[in-house]
Amino acid sequence: MYIVLAQAWNLIGGYAGQICLGNVVFFGIGAYTSTILLTRVNITPWIGMWIGGIIAVAVSLALGCSVFRLKGHYFAMTTLALGEITRICFTNWRFVGAAQGISLPLHIPSIYYMEWSNKIPY
Repeated sequence: MYIVLAQAWNLIGGYAGQICLGNVVFFGIGAYTSTILLTRVNITPWIGMWIGGIIAVAVSLALGCSVFRLKGHYFAMTTLALGEITRICFTNWRFVGAAQGISLPLHIPSIYYMEWSNKIPY
């Protein structure tokens, strides 16, 4: 996961010359989607990852159409503002656990829930 985040920084910062401070918004939306699907609908994380990725891409395309026209400091400040707006919304939104976050239920260790009995798979 962190490799993808680092590559996004490499592409936007290195090749495009922009400072993007909003990558974590889409990273978080995908992670929250996968976790909400697990806790509320009991969908395995293996499928939740794909659904979370699709939703993160949809949100990034919707926001990217307007934000990507900006350049320089305006782009950096707008992506920073998007990150802060998302943080404030998720901190106050009860559906996603508000400030406490989402508590994962304890499952029997299995590959279905990506829970292991020892640390070897990691």
